[in-house]
Amino acid sequence: MFVELFQFLNLLLSFFKYLTPKQKEQVVDVFVDLFQGIFKKKKANKESGVESSTVQGAMDNVTDAQWKGSLVSVQTILPSSINEINKKKFADAMLKLVQSNEFLTELNARIDKIDIEDEDLYTEQCSLEMRKLISEMIREITL
Repeated sequence: MFVELFQFLNLLLSFFKYLTPKQKEQVVDVFVDLFQGIFKKKKANKESGVESSTVQGAMDNVTDAQWKGSLVSVQTILPSSINEINKKKFADAMLKLVQSNEFLTELNARIDKIDIEDEDLYTEQCSLEMRKLISEMIREITL
């Protein structure tokens, strides 16, 4: 499983380095926006005392249509100089990254450390942690 993730991250890095900072941010925003509902559900579960609340469990609420919409959004953000096949490969690799067990486990661990009462601030902090994690996982490939 780790080898597959490494291959996906390599693909991401090969395309990601050619994107402008704004395009990189927009690509990450697509997935952060998708996870907003997950963050809110996790907070609600924490507040109601549901011990087994995990990001992985909350992902069950993300529909296939939402995942497909995210793929299309990412492909739309990418520059026209990238052919459609490579746009699809890049979007698929981003999706596999945010759905990978390694990513979700680490994101869950980071979110568990967040202790903010206000839902909007909590969600924003979760979003920041997710952005950092995506960046770190892509950056690891260059090391």
